[in-house]
Amino acid sequence: MVNSDKSIFEYNIPPYVQVGAVLITIILFIIISSVAGAIGIADVDGGTPWLIAVSMTFFFTIGNSVMSLATDDQNTYWWQSIVSYGLLALVGGGIAYLVSGDSMDVYGSYKWLYFMFAIGHIFFLALIRTMRKIVSIAKEQDGRLRGED
Repeated sequence: MVNSDKSIFEYNIPPYVQVGAVLITIILFIIISSVAGAIGIADVDGGTPWLIAVSMTFFFTIGNSVMSLATDDQNTYWWQSIVSYGLLALVGGGIAYLVSGDSMDVYGSYKWLYFMFAIGHIFFLALIRTMRKIVSIAKEQDGRLRGED
């Protein structure tokens, strides 16, 4: 059971677990969109699975970057995160391909989005790591100014 008094940052969720959750979400959204399309509630074309896979990959990038604040070993988290992103792009893209029956090239610029999100993923990780380092230096300096060596 999850303790509601505890911050999500205190759980220290590894990137591989995050990828699993995002893959399950991709599958659920694809199923929901397919059912909505079959019923006639929504206009769903063959590119919808690709849209869902790419969107959830970007969601993973943002969530994974924020969750990197909770880790103690930044280097290990970075490698796990980058491998997890690649795994998510491949498996999520594979699921989208299986459901849509067409490659991402047929439905527009999804290949370009995957490439840009990969660069963005590394950028977000670097940004969060830099911010964490700046805050740690500021705390250290504040402690010195207060005489708390």
